[in-house]
Amino acid sequence: MLSSFLNAQKSAYIVLQVEDEAYSIIDINTKATECFGGFKQTNFNAFLKQHLVDKNLLASTLTKLKQQPETLQLELKTNCDSGQFQLEFQWFYEGQSQFVSIKFLPLQSIAQQAGDVSFKIFELSQKVAHIGSWYLFVEFKQLICTSNFKRILEVKKDYKPVYGDEYNFIPSEEDRQKLKQHIKKAINHGKAFEFITQITTQLNHKKWVKIKAEVELENNKIVGLIGTLQDITAEKEQELQLKKRNHFISTVLDNLPIGVAIHEIDSGNPTYFNEAFQTIYGHDKAAISSFDRFFELVYPEAEYREKIKSEVIKDIKSGDPSRMTWDNLKVTTAKGETRYISAKNIPLFEQNIMISTVTNQTQTYLANQELKHVKDRFLYASKAVSDAIWDFDVINDTRYWSNSYQQIFNVKLKSNIVDEAFWRKHIHHRDLEHVMSSFFEAVRNSKKERWSCHYRFKNGKNTYADVFDNAVIIRDKKGKAIRVIGALKDISKEKARTDHLNLLESVIENTTDAILVSEAEPSDQSGPVIVYANQSFKQLTGYDVDEIIGHTPKLLHGEKTSAETIKLMYDKMLSYESFEVDVLNYNKKGEEFWANISVSPITNSEGKYTHWVSVEKDITEKKSKEIQQELIKETNKLFKSSTNLGQALNETFKVTQAFTDFDYGELWVYDQQEKKLKQQCFIEDKKLYNSEFSVKLANEDFSKLFISQYWHTNSIKAIKGISNKQVFTNVERESQVTVFYVPIKQNSEKTAVLILGYNNFTKRKDFLINLLEEYKIYLASEIKHKQAEDELNQIVNYAPDFICIARKDGYLKRVNPSASKILGYTNAFLINNPIINFFHPDDYQELIEKLKNATYNRPIYLESRVLSKSNSYVHIAWSISRSKTTGLFYGVGKDITDKIKTELELKNTKNKFELISKSTNDVIWEVNLVEDAIDWSEGFGRLFGYEVEDYPKTINQWIKHIHKDDVERVDKHFDHCIKNPKLNYWSDNYRLKDNNNSFRYIYDQGYIIRDQNGKALKIVGALQDITNQKNYEAQLEKLNLTLKNRNEDLNRSNKELEQFAYVASHDLQEPLRMISGFLSQLDKNYEHLLDEKAKQYIYFAVDGAQRMRKIILDLLEFSKVDNAKNKSEEINVATIIEEAKLLLKTSIENTNTIITYHDLPTLVISKYQLRQLFLILIDNAIKYVAKNQTPNIKITSEIHKNQVIFSVKDNAIIINNKQYKNIFSIFTRLKQLPEVKGTGIGLATAKKIVIRLGGKIWVESHANGNLFKFSIPLNNGE
Repeated sequence: MLSSFLNAQKSAYIVLQVEDEAYSIIDINTKATECFGGFKQTNFNAFLKQHLVDKNLLASTLTKLKQQPETLQLELKTNCDSGQFQLEFQWFYEGQSQFVSIKFLPLQSIAQQAGDVSFKIFELSQKVAHIGSWYLFVEFKQLICTSNFKRILEVKKDYKPVYGDEYNFIPSEEDRQKLKQHIKKAINHGKAFEFITQITTQLNHKKWVKIKAEVELENNKIVGLIGTLQDITAEKEQELQLKKRNHFISTVLDNLPIGVAIHEIDSGNPTYFNEAFQTIYGHDKAAISSFDRFFELVYPEAEYREKIKSEVIKDIKSGDPSRMTWDNLKVTTAKGETRYISAKNIPLFEQNIMISTVTNQTQTYLANQELKHVKDRFLYASKAVSDAIWDFDVINDTRYWSNSYQQIFNVKLKSNIVDEAFWRKHIHHRDLEHVMSSFFEAVRNSKKERWSCHYRFKNGKNTYADVFDNAVIIRDKKGKAIRVIGALKDISKEKARTDHLNLLESVIENTTDAILVSEAEPSDQSGPVIVYANQSFKQLTGYDVDEIIGHTPKLLHGEKTSAETIKLMYDKMLSYESFEVDVLNYNKKGEEFWANISVSPITNSEGKYTHWVSVEKDITEKKSKEIQQELIKETNKLFKSSTNLGQALNETFKVTQAFTDFDYGELWVYDQQEKKLKQQCFIEDKKLYNSEFSVKLANEDFSKLFISQYWHTNSIKAIKGISNKQVFTNVERESQVTVFYVPIKQNSEKTAVLILGYNNFTKRKDFLINLLEEYKIYLASEIKHKQAEDELNQIVNYAPDFICIARKDGYLKRVNPSASKILGYTNAFLINNPIINFFHPDDYQELIEKLKNATYNRPIYLESRVLSKSNSYVHIAWSISRSKTTGLFYGVGKDITDKIKTELELKNTKNKFELISKSTNDVIWEVNLVEDAIDWSEGFGRLFGYEVEDYPKTINQWIKHIHKDDVERVDKHFDHCIKNPKLNYWSDNYRLKDNNNSFRYIYDQGYIIRDQNGKALKIVGALQDITNQKNYEAQLEKLNLTLKNRNEDLNRSNKELEQFAYVASHDLQEPLRMISGFLSQLDKNYEHLLDEKAKQYIYFAVDGAQRMRKIILDLLEFSKVDNAKNKSEEINVATIIEEAKLLLKTSIENTNTIITYHDLPTLVISKYQLRQLFLILIDNAIKYVAKNQTPNIKITSEIHKNQVIFSVKDNAIIINNKQYKNIFSIFTRLKQLPEVKGTGIGLATAKKIVIRLGGKIWVESHANGNLFKFSIPLNNGE
């Protein structure tokens, strides 16, 4: 049972039983028998007598055994030799009997010690991995363990494990019972086990350990348990920390307000949903467990679902995280509720996971939509009201002024965003302080909700208007003002009207305006009863004063009088407010006229309202101008926004109808070239219809038309009481109408005709004619301009060249489609970016200079490089002219990129060929196979010494210049390449005759040019003189042969030297061994006959022999370096240092040496040589330390370029810098410590090893010692 365990070990083992200082041998293993023979001895005392080299040590050794040591070092005789051994003792008890196992570790030779390296590595790896081993003898209940086992339990080195003690380290009673059950099952049933528990060490430290056990069988009987004890505290703590962290992350995710989900990228399967994810989407985890099902539930509308799904999949497949954010997606919950969410995906491709986040944006989305509606309403309101609207953002200190400021006050705004200084600038200086102080005091006062103020405001005419500023202050929950919205009203007219009322009494009878005085209380919306009217009222309305007194203003109202205006007047009167309105009234004849009515209440001395006074002005002509200007403005917009003349005319005719309110109408356009009238469109019963009807003026059909009667009339004509069918070509129901014939002319050239018809014409004739008079001139200009624009667009849009219009500010105003096609940009991109962004910097400067010198009547020409969308330059040839009227630049550019490239390629090709021909040593040639002609470069004459007229002109002449031994081969190969259509290259080596009838070695090659059928037309090539190369190759071959012979001699010499060194070292050692042996016997056997001087001589002789033996061994190692056949292997240098420490264990322990190392690399290198190198340096660092000083050695490394530089720093005696050069020479020793034993060969061997490894070694001194450095290439293993 025990033997099987011992025989499995690689070292020699003996087991003794201790009985009253007697040590009986009870078991040995195979390795011990091989090493020490058949073991006839029955006790250890006899064994020592036989095998101890120095018998004098027997008594002291037995004495040491009584102290139960852990280790001893003895020199023992083996079957074949003698040597130093380290004995390791393991003391244990079995019942009352004591036993000890002895492990023999040979220290004599490197070769013997290397045999146990694997076991040492095993022990070292157990230490690194925090693993200890144990063995339980089942029969004896005896437990033995390794030092790492003790280290984990933190027990003393002399700790003797006793079976059952292991339970005492486990504080948990439950775990103790579990372990006992595991061990019991293993012993009784042969069941291996693995068990994790927490222990308390002897030093009271808590540790987590893993206990593993396997069963050992002998003759199918369980004899022991072999197991390990592993310290897994770090892993367990990390596991617990990880669980704690995962719990924390899970808790955080589950409590986040945003939804989080995790999916596998390749399969799309979900691996995690938090509660918020399910809550936001309104579906539980089970319902949205797959990608497709998720989309079906969340996006139930099929069309919307496919759109969103396609977008999402496309964005995810792009792999671009910036595209994986989607805002305002409309989703549907399980309850059918609509929500708006923002989703984002975060891909982690290496982990194959996609993190999806989602937030509920429903409230924000709806709020934004409401805000948008509010802003729209605000915009429309600012356009509709007559006040100037402003908005002050208090938080961001920005002010918004609506466009009404421009319309009402003629204030020109560069931007709707203005600052406080701009506002201050428009307030009268005498009102400024009061306005600003009252405004900001109201803003700061948390109880104020409104602010209003009267002041004078500077308008665009540089005069001041009286204004009333009224604002509402919006505050947050804390009462802080965040926004102020106000309206600025021009009350200049109201103020003037008030002044006017004060003078009314004195001027009322003499005024030209119609004045009415009525009762204070309006009976209904008809207005108050009129009690007074002046004479001017009769002139305005046609009614006598007697006819109007007792009536209300309703007498003047008609079909088209605005009901809203009437209600406004009524409401104002109910609140007794002054007001001014423009209203459409009717005179006694039923004709329309526009009146501006200013109404104010009159109070008595008691302040009671008694009457209303109103002043009416005829503003029909003014209104006509306003409508005319508005109509022109709308027409201008339509012509600018329309893409062609037909569309512009149709839209304009509809607007004209809206402004003039006709019932029937026709718009005719005149074609000057074809002398033809085309009916563009017509209106019947106020509905617009397109028309395709046209007629030539020379055609008799033209004379039948109403338009022909007035064709030559140049002014507006009004015709009353005419049948609509006589006038209009497309009416169905006949009626009597009033017709207006409106010719549209420009510079006496008729372009179009408007014919307008009214069923019941109530307007004043002069009103409509005045409105149309200027409008027809403007419309003629627009039509002419649009016709020219249409023609120009046809030219520009279909022109193949780059056409553009540029402004003086450096931006393009317009470009044609060809410009976009040439450069690859959109038209919008070209127009919205400055020209400088597209021009090459050098060309842009030239363009600017030429434009500065450009005249209005002479175009400029230049070529420039323009940057395209593909980030390459396009060459454009420009013709640019400047408009004298607009100052705009008109440019036409032609793409000449291909032309420039072709010219450049031709130029480069020509230049290259000329340069190659002149500069190269090769001869360039061209063979015209069709004409059998050869063209040679100048190099042919230089190389072969021929004059131009002597060059070979044909293929046959060239063949005749080839050496006779080469000519047949070259000719045949050349002919084969020419005739084979699949071959495009020909090359050959041959000798060619020069002008001196000598032959030069040639390497010739050419490219064959063929037609579409594969027939060879030309061959272009280069001929190279390789005569010198051939001569060099011959010399090199001769030299290589010489080197080969010398190398063989050198190898033979090296082998002989190696053999000599080996034989010499072994043959010399034998006499030295005999000298040492006989002298030792002499000292031992004749000690009582020798005096002290004789003993000293014997000591010197033995010491000299031992030193001589050391020199021989070092010489042998020195000689082995160059011839060592050590294969390279991957090795961690830290492992080499640990091996060296084991080999030098005795020296290290005797001197308490401290060895530290860090950052050591892994190299592919000869393990033997690197270990030998570190052994030498560490051994020297220990030996050469001053007395009473502890050796301290630090080993580091650094990577520098392509090599590793190792540093071995010690605190030994400092080497004199004069010895730096010689310290690595053989037999060189330090003079500072002659008493230190050494051979002077170690550093020489170290240098030889480093050189063999491809590096170098040197020494430096520092304040406390020496620093040995050596370098090794990183690719040493190669």
